[in-house]
Amino acid sequence: MKLWFLLCLVCWCSACASLLPPDLSWLLPKVQGEVLDSVSGKGLEKAHIAIYAKDGTLLLSQYTDKNGDFTCKSQRGPRGFFSDPDMGTEQLLIISLSGYQSFKKNYRLSAGPESEPPQLNLGVVLLKQSSL
Repeated sequence: MKLWFLLCLVCWCSACASLLPPDLSWLLPKVQGEVLDSVSGKGLEKAHIAIYAKDGTLLLSQYTDKNGDFTCKSQRGPRGFFSDPDMGTEQLLIISLSGYQSFKKNYRLSAGPESEPPQLNLGVVLLKQSSL
């Protein structure tokens, strides 16, 4: 009886798992890059990445990792960062870190080829130390 119950439970769990939507996170639009010190070339940890809508609304805020790398992906609902109504509209990316000059870039994301999500790869962003 216990074996039969266990077998039924395993089959039920397998059936439920097959009904879950597939992981499509790789299809989400993204903005990525690497933030380095312009003199030493070292990655800048905890540089602040902020993405703003054209009207000034903060859409996303995060920090670079220990190597200075960042990847911003959609994480919010229908009117959030990278939502369909926002695709193709101008957004502002600001990278800042205490003791350094800020980096600012206006950009637009639009639909990419069928197999690829829209993305902006900034590559290496060099921050200059501020002279105060």
